[in-house]
Amino acid sequence: DHVLTEMDFIAMENAITIISLEMVKEFAVKEVMKNFKMELIEDILSGRNKASLAERVQSIRLDAGKPHMLLLINFRLSENGEIPGISDRLMLDHPMDKASDIIDKVMHKLSISGASGILKNMAVIFAEAAHAPDSHPHIKAFCIELLKQLKKGTGGLPFNIGYSSQALPVCEMSGLYKNAQDAVHIGKMIYGDFSICNFDELGVYKLLCLAHDRIALKRFI
Repeated sequence: DHVLTEMDFIAMENAITIISLEMVKEFAVKEVMKNFKMELIEDILSGRNKASLAERVQSIRLDAGKPHMLLLINFRLSENGEIPGISDRLMLDHPMDKASDIIDKVMHKLSISGASGILKNMAVIFAEAAHAPDSHPHIKAFCIELLKQLKKGTGGLPFNIGYSSQALPVCEMSGLYKNAQDAVHIGKMIYGDFSICNFDELGVYKLLCLAHDRIALKRFI
């Protein structure tokens, strides 16, 4: 048996230090990219900095010239980021990181082009609608598969899915944000947790949401 010498211990300490530094570097790069993506998604949803959006969205694999549908998944986390109502359960990943991985896998599985990101307790998905008239059934099937996989993969984390079947270029998508938010909230109110709700199928609830917009209200009537 080889007896470890002082040089062996020094070599091991150096190796551990190098590995630790590489891990810290990798984590820092991921955090920078995550923050950049969050800021870009916030700009898309708010309509800020439109002049540069078309170029910037390419960095997250979005085609500014193609129409996209907006989907929101609102997760119900406690203030400290834990899963409410679930005890004695260990999750090595933060639930939102786990949810992000599942969304990306489902998009790949169903060949949904676009991008997704996390804003606090909400997942935002931009789903390309290349064939707009046929997009709605495809997106509905996507939502059903998301519901199934997220329920199974996030340890029972409560959530609701909302979207609008209207498709717009990402640089003009800020108008769809409120519609998708309304779909999430009304779906939760009517059906409870784990609902899928399309804003354009809300009937009288859509009318109430549009009441502030007289032109839209007249068109609905």
